[in-house]
Amino acid sequence: MVIRQGCSKRKGPYLFPDRNAELDYLRWADQVVRGLQYLHSCNVVHGDVGIKNLLLSDEKDLKFSDFGGSSIDQSNLLVEPSPRYHRMHSWRYPIQGVDSPEETWQLPTRKVDTFAVGTVLYEIFTGALLYGDKDYDEIRRIFTRQEYPDLTDIHIPEVRKTIQACWAERYESMDDIIRDLKGILEEDD
Repeated sequence: MVIRQGCSKRKGPYLFPDRNAELDYLRWADQVVRGLQYLHSCNVVHGDVGIKNLLLSDEKDLKFSDFGGSSIDQSNLLVEPSPRYHRMHSWRYPIQGVDSPEETWQLPTRKVDTFAVGTVLYEIFTGALLYGDKDYDEIRRIFTRQEYPDLTDIHIPEVRKTIQACWAERYESMDDIIRDLKGILEEDD
C-alpha cells in the first residue's frame, strides 16, 4: 500500500482514523527521520523524499522507494523533485520573475532531505497534501515568499516546531531533528 493513497486535499486525519492513529504517525515520523539518518551516513541524499516515495508494509512500517534520482557521494540528482518537498534553490529550471540566475540548480545536499521531512510530517499528521490544490509553479512562488500553512491542527508541539524548523532550513542533519523530537519518538535502544 502506498501511503499517498491515504492523502487527500482535505484537512484532517485520513490514513487511519482510529485511536491508535497518532501512535502510527509518531512511529512513521521516527522511521522517516531515522531512515534518512542512515542514508545520509552512507553519503546518500534521497533527493525526492515525499509521501509519493514512501511505501506502507502490511505491518504498517514505512519503506523508502524510488531511489532513481538519489545522489551518492555528491553526484547530481537525475530527476527534478516535486516542489512540495523542496525550496526553490534546488531547482533545475528557473521560473521567470521568481528565481534568480544563481538559484537554478545546485548539487543536492542533506538539507534537501531535511526540508522534505517537514512536508512529509505535515502530510502524515494532517492527512492532506501540502498545497494539494496548487500547481507546481504556484507552490514554488509560495515557498519563495516563505509562506507555509497554519499548523494548529497538529496538536503535538514538538511536531509543529520540527515542521517549521525543516521549512526554515534550520536543521543541518537528521540528528538535529531527532534531538528536537526526542521524548515523543520511539527509542530503539
